[in-house]
Amino acid sequence: MTKKGGNHDDDYFRKTTRKIKSISKKIKLEKEKIDKRFGHEIIRRLDLDYTNLNQEEMARIVDQITSSLHADDLTKNNSSSTHQEGSKSYD
Repeated sequence: MTKKGGNHDDDYFRKTTRKIKSISKKIKLEKEKIDKRFGHEIIRRLDLDYTNLNQEEMARIVDQITSSLHADDLTKNNSSSTHQEGSKSYD
């Protein structure tokens, strides 16, 4: 009886492992699709010329975008904290 139960457990383990690997592969493929779509959207919206895009140029553009986004986040955080401080009521 132990052998039969052991085989069932092994089969279950193998099936579960295959499912996990399959799901992991699907997740990886979806991430790659998102990366591609996101990259294409950035290239399209910035009207970039593919012939001028090399690693260095891409890194420069990414630095500019991230700096801009961080600056926007700081501005939003500062304005929301100023707004919140100004709207406090003391009874």
